[in-house]
Amino acid sequence: MYTSHNETCVSVGEKAGALATVAGLTICTGILLPLFIRKWILSTSRHEVARQKILSGCLCFGAGVLLATVFLHLMPEAQIEIEKAIEDGFMADTDFPVAYVIVCCGFFLVYLVEEVVHHFIPHEHSSPNMFSDMSLDSVKDNNGNDNTAHTSELATGVDNSAFESNNNLIRRKSSFFVDEIEDHRQGGLMKGDSTSVMRAITIIVALSFHSLMEGLAIGLEEHSGDLWLLVGVVCAHKLVVGFSLGMELLQEGLKKTAFLASMITFSLSSPLGGTIGAIIIGTADKETAAGVLIPTVLNALAGGCILFVTFCEVLERERSRPHGHLVRILSLMAGFALMCGLECIPGHSHG
Repeated sequence: MYTSHNETCVSVGEKAGALATVAGLTICTGILLPLFIRKWILSTSRHEVARQKILSGCLCFGAGVLLATVFLHLMPEAQIEIEKAIEDGFMADTDFPVAYVIVCCGFFLVYLVEEVVHHFIPHEHSSPNMFSDMSLDSVKDNNGNDNTAHTSELATGVDNSAFESNNNLIRRKSSFFVDEIEDHRQGGLMKGDSTSVMRAITIIVALSFHSLMEGLAIGLEEHSGDLWLLVGVVCAHKLVVGFSLGMELLQEGLKKTAFLASMITFSLSSPLGGTIGAIIIGTADKETAAGVLIPTVLNALAGGCILFVTFCEVLERERSRPHGHLVRILSLMAGFALMCGLECIPGHSHG
């Protein structure tokens, strides 16, 4: 990413360690952390807005880092590699912005995958949804009164008002954790839903595809310092996504085996992409057109993928939140500024 001309190349062991780090941290934040804090999240009602602001700020900081990664690293690097390919006679000389078009193709590719995934998720607007204005456990009468607690009380002889209040609290407390993947969830993964397994699979496929492309960028990296910076960039986004995904699946009542399988699949997607990238780098002949262009094209496609995640998922969703507007813009700028600062470090340049 920020490459010194004298910097050593990445060894196989170092790249394997980097990919294992991404997988391990994702498992911790996507599986262990949600399991550990779920009871605390559902049992407290204080500082909900503050927690929403913190989570939103973290996501926007990661978005700023990803934004800088695309515009300050991946796109310039792709352009430089295309120019080198032209100089070496592997491509016809042209003024057409090939590198930037490839980045856009990566953007469109992810958009296509998103639409295909959404096509296979039923849009059951009338089905029960824990995030809708209508509560799952209450049915309003024509006068707008909640009949659930009253009906249950008549049947059991027990005052359920406290229970109903706690249910409403649980819904409010858990809802903000799932915003990160809300665009992938057109229907809830509720218990008893005959399509819950398919919906879980489509959610994991969509998010794992993003992670695989991010991991691909790690696998294609050839310089040690840049490798670990890129690992940090990927983790800044992936860990928050993993945490949100884990909370979503837990709250929606997915069975434990399916939950673990889903989260492990998501956790291993980046290492899988990194392995593919490493194999390409290891087997490609740098003296051939394929050896030069294949890594360049894949890197540019990965940039387009990250661009889609940044603009169409993170920023688009976070801007719709009712609280934390200033926190979001400052976090976004801080993430971008951090990467700009790294770019300005003397002795670091592309190429």
